[in-house]
Amino acid sequence: MSKKEEEQTCGGCDRIATNCYCRIVECSKCGDMNKRFNMKHFDEGQCDFYDRCKEDQDEGALCKDCFYGCETDSDDSEYIPSDKTDETKEFDADY
Repeated sequence: MSKKEEEQTCGGCDRIATNCYCRIVECSKCGDMNKRFNMKHFDEGQCDFYDRCKEDQDEGALCKDCFYGCETDSDDSEYIPSDKTDETKEFDADY
């Protein structure tokens, strides 16, 4: 890598462009693509994590849904809006 490449800054975050977090990364679990600063990594708490090369920082990166264990594809969590449930209709009929 040339000295000129090392000194270039990212237009989005003003950090050195070769390791800025504006880069697009794929979630290692679900495959979602997002900017690196919107992703999490289990190793981020280690003191040497940010000294690692960007490939090591990106490998194993997870979108926030996967990192926090949210199940976005589950049928159980799907919300189906309705005007009223059957119980509510029965309750309203009493009044």
